[in-house]
Amino acid sequence: MAIWRKKRPLRRYEPPREFPPTPLDELVEEGELIALAGVRLNVKNQIILRTVRDGEAFDLDWGVAVVGEELGALAREAIEDARRLGGRIAENQRDTFARHDDLVARYEPERLPRRQELLTLLAERLELLAADEERVRQIALASRDAALEDVVAARVLVTRHSIPASGSAAAARRAEALVQLTADLDALGAALARESSTRGRRKSRR
Repeated sequence: MAIWRKKRPLRRYEPPREFPPTPLDELVEEGELIALAGVRLNVKNQIILRTVRDGEAFDLDWGVAVVGEELGALAREAIEDARRLGGRIAENQRDTFARHDDLVARYEPERLPRRQELLTLLAERLELLAADEERVRQIALASRDAALEDVVAARVLVTRHSIPASGSAAAARRAEALVQLTADLDALGAALARESSTRGRRKSRR
């Protein structure tokens, strides 16, 4: 015998409550962290190409210049986006029902001024960061260390999978791999020694 259950009445849909907006300072800090992560990754890849493909040693002055260029490019991109949004805001003020390709501009024009302000503040933060020589130098050194770690890890991985378990050929391949690994570690040690010596001279000048 089938037992029929009484259907529950449908509840009326209640839209979600509006959450308070995140403070702009926090959004700028978040944007800076994301930008710095992208800069370190991009500079690290350029260092790997420069050393592995071109066979050139790491030059700290070159790394500092690359970091400055990356930060400057991100700042200019943020400024350009802010200007573009300024044009959208002006167009919305002329025509409330203006059609745009950007869905956000079409349906949420009230958020555009806040986005423009965020981009402007982020661009100013990136420009200040690009002008900070010590911060730029730290980013370049962190990118160098990450590049060396990737190169060493890649060679160790290739060694594990490409060298036979036994035989004279295996011994020769292992010896060659150890020589390459030792060269990488020597390069890292020399770079760290130069960095330590430079810091010592700067402290003595102070």
